Amino acid sequence: MLLIGAYYGTSLLSWKIKRETNSPVSHVSLLQLPDAVWDPLDGVRVNLLYPALETCPVWEAWGADGVVRRSGIHAGHTPGTRIDLMRIDPAVHVPEAAIAANLDAIVAAGTKYDWIGLLRYKWRLNRDNPGRMFCSELAHHVLSRHGVHLIRRRLPHQTAPGDLYISPLLEHLWRISTKNAANAPRTRRSPEPCVGAEKPAGKTCNGLQSEILPHPAFPPHRDAIRRQSTPDLPPEAADGSNGHRTAHPGLRNDHAMLKNNAKAQQENP
Repeated sequence: MLLIGAYYGTSLLSWKIKRETNSPVSHVSLLQLPDAVWDPLDGVRVNLLYPALETCPVWEAWGADGVVRRSGIHAGHTPGTRIDLMRIDPAVHVPEAAIAANLDAIVAAGTKYDWIGLLRYKWRLNRDNPGRMFCSELAHHVLSRHGVHLIRRRLPHQTAPGDLYISPLLEHLWRISTKNAANAPRTRRSPEPCVGAEKPAGKTCNGLQSEILPHPAFPPHRDAIRRQSTPDLPPEAADGSNGHRTAHPGLRNDHAMLKNNAKAQQENP
């Protein structure tokens, strides 16, 4: 199952991207998860989702690294960064094998990050930079090349992360937060084993986060519509769903409103 990850970045650059593109997200990536993670009746199988996110292939265009393929969604990102996982409408044919092969070819070609493309949003320039890509450009380029058109009337180098985020063909499945990874931003203190003391839950002895955050009630974003939170389902839900949970209803309503607005703009340009 091919998913798109939308990142709520916390760095200064992420803030500038969100401000210039008028969007709550600053980065997107493509990731591939086993089909067993999603059940048509029960929704997301959380017991399979989190382990799969540790090792799944993730393709993204990222700063000095350029276009890369990482192992696991947590690698390379600030711990605690929120990520919305979104799937493509099941009615749309998605050739996952061909898309993955195309992404690997772009990685093998050593494609660099398109820093000039970021300035386009600041200076309002409509100019492509061949041989370089930024995150949303990579996703739009590869998907549209294989017949998956998340947005229309816009070229890949004109696509911002927020444009993909509100695509009518995307459905929000789940929200996670990144944790420490091998190539996460460096810190003066490295995780150390606890000696003579019990390790606090979810932290190493020096206080660094070491475990994935549990599923929270979705907090409201100041740049998005306020969402109402609901508690987690118990391990054995009353409806017999065995604890499998679908996307948060408030998040679904929010995304449905964004999709309707995007569809109305396409019908009445």
